[in-house]
Amino acid sequence: PNVVALCADLVASLKLDTFIKENPDRFFQMGIAEANMVGVAAGLTIGGKIPFTSTFANFSKNGTPNFTITQ
Repeated sequence: PNVVALCADLVASLKLDTFIKENPDRFFQMGIAEANMVGVAAGLTIGGKIPFTSTFANFSKNGTPNFTITQ
């Protein structure tokens, strides 16, 4: 059960009700804070979790500029 779901205050619109009902301990309501949600998801991977973030596409782009990809 390493899969977790994070949502930016759109549970009903994104049809997450079933997941939440069956896995309440693996769901995180992040509020209207998409950039923060992406940061939390990145942090969860360090602990071995597999996060899925959910929001509307036009809002998700707001979270990506906070990260710089380096190799």
